[in-house]
Amino acid sequence: MEVSKRAGTFVPVSAARIQFQQLLDRHLELTAGLSENTLYQRRSVARKWLTPKWETWPVADITRNLVELWIEELNADGVGSGTIQKVYRLFNATLNHAVEDHLLQRNPARGVRLPRARPAQRHPYLTFDELAELNDAMGLRYRSLVTFLALTGLRFGEAAALRVSSIDLDGRLVHIDSAFKEVAGRLSEGDTKSHTIHTIAYPPILDAMMRELTSGRRGEDHIFRSPTSRGLRINTWRRRFWYPAIERITTRRAAESARTGQVPISFPDVTPHDLQHTAASLAIRAGAEVVAVARMLGHADSRMTLNTYAGLFTGDLTAVAETLQRDMSGSALDHALRSADLDRGFSP
Repeated sequence: MEVSKRAGTFVPVSAARIQFQQLLDRHLELTAGLSENTLYQRRSVARKWLTPKWETWPVADITRNLVELWIEELNADGVGSGTIQKVYRLFNATLNHAVEDHLLQRNPARGVRLPRARPAQRHPYLTFDELAELNDAMGLRYRSLVTFLALTGLRFGEAAALRVSSIDLDGRLVHIDSAFKEVAGRLSEGDTKSHTIHTIAYPPILDAMMRELTSGRRGEDHIFRSPTSRGLRINTWRRRFWYPAIERITTRRAAESARTGQVPISFPDVTPHDLQHTAASLAIRAGAEVVAVARMLGHADSRMTLNTYAGLFTGDLTAVAETLQRDMSGSALDHALRSADLDRGFSP
């Protein structure tokens, strides 16, 4: 006991009998530097996944084997790997605090292997023609919003928070410093997802639209508003405007198919967030590099951009291969690779 006290690893018996929920509640009170949305998500994870399983468990009785079995159960029940990672991070952080407060000698969850992330599904990207079809189905009120999202890459909450003063019409620039978030049914304005302030440029084709959206309005006015002139809520907007527009497209295509006798071509299964993916795909197709696309999307790290859209940068690989071929032309290696002797070297 004396040795463990000197080493700082001694844990009183009374402390070891503390129940997990007490530690979890204490951990959730640590709110410094966290957004309201992050806090809400943490509490939701705790309420749905941690409390039902571990609420009354004495922390001293939680073993590594129990944690591993729990993770395996979640995976076997079909819980997504992303969700398991979120649940584990909060569980692990809670036990880490217990160690730091000398309520546990070691964290039994530390280093537990998690299920491998399932391969991400390919994002749907709209073409210019499909965007035109979507705009027509949206009607006049939000046609400009859909166009703006698809050509600039802003997130819905960022676009909803834009004010007239955010737009530099002469420079065709948009300054993004806040975003709307809906937390527990309440709309609030706060930092962007990446907690950064950034600036993007919009294409000249949007000049007339942006001037019309800002004309005669005060600097503090929001550019995109709800029918009641309040802030746009993504869930309400999706239900009242987005889904009906997609349904109109489906109906029109079915009618055209019946008229022509051809098999109907389904419209891509897209969400409002996929407009950001569309903007990225259009920018990459136009020749934008990874860093430029990352800045446009407000990614704090260009690695995130590359991981998300790696499959779209194949043009860069082709360009590298063609440059390599051009530089090698006429060299000794070029002659060797073209020679019959080298070909025979690969024969069985």
